Amino acid sequence: YLSRDHLEVVAKKFETASYAVLAEFLRPDLAAELMRALTEADGSDGFAPGEEELATSYTVGVREDWDLIGPPHLRRFLRFSASDGKAGSDSPHSRLGRRLSEIGHELFSSASFKRWLKACTRLDPKRSTKPEVRRFRPGMDYTVAVKNPDGDATDEGAALDASLVFALGDGSHVASAGSSSSSSKADDGKASAEEDILKQASESWASEEVGGFESYLAADEEEETAAAQEVYRGADTDGPLVNLPAVPNTLCLVMRDEQTLRFVKYLSRDAPSSRVDVAVSYGVDAPEGSSDDAE
Repeated sequence: YLSRDHLEVVAKKFETASYAVLAEFLRPDLAAELMRALTEADGSDGFAPGEEELATSYTVGVREDWDLIGPPHLRRFLRFSASDGKAGSDSPHSRLGRRLSEIGHELFSSASFKRWLKACTRLDPKRSTKPEVRRFRPGMDYTVAVKNPDGDATDEGAALDASLVFALGDGSHVASAGSSSSSSKADDGKASAEEDILKQASESWASEEVGGFESYLAADEEEETAAAQEVYRGADTDGPLVNLPAVPNTLCLVMRDEQTLRFVKYLSRDAPSSRVDVAVSYGVDAPEGSSDDAE
């Protein structure tokens, strides 16, 4: 995603759709490190694939620097908050949170990344929210589509959302803008058990039946909160502007205006793994003639 040709492909996709999905975003070694930490954390907390009895306590996974975020009528997930001056433990939970936090603060907050965003979206990222590292656990976590739950300044106008997502899967169910690589493998008729698990996980996320996708939708101008919650329950017939399923090592870029709401769909107990992401929003000036939202 650094070559001029690839950036041009991404920019054209973004100009047309107001969003772009970039698969295999991080280096393979760093992506593998994060996936190992996620898999080990899920196994430790009782969310491993094939687990017959999933964890039922909402405090599972609340440890070290991972805090439970609410209130539950609006959202429930775990948020990583790195402690200044503390190295943290070597548990998979801590390794996962620290690594994603480093990406959020060292990459997403850097001037070079903002220049890269400008090249591939043709938007000029300005002020930004604090990078947020989140974990959504199967059978427990979600966010509801309400406007500005944290009072972020970027929600007062057009914004560019950037989310780097990790979840169990092989990355085979994503149409990525600008990527010249392919996640498909030669079929020798003897796929390993691990490959089968990853393939099934990707199929589950792509079906959207297990939740875990991030959805963008248009808010009712008169009753934003009430209407958004009805949409979340499926009462609105217009449907979402775009749904972005959980795909490992994928960066999702979406432009929205203040009348566009978003939420992470509740992860069902059948979800293949937790969904973790590091997310940040940048204030931008919407292009002239744009509808200012994801379409």
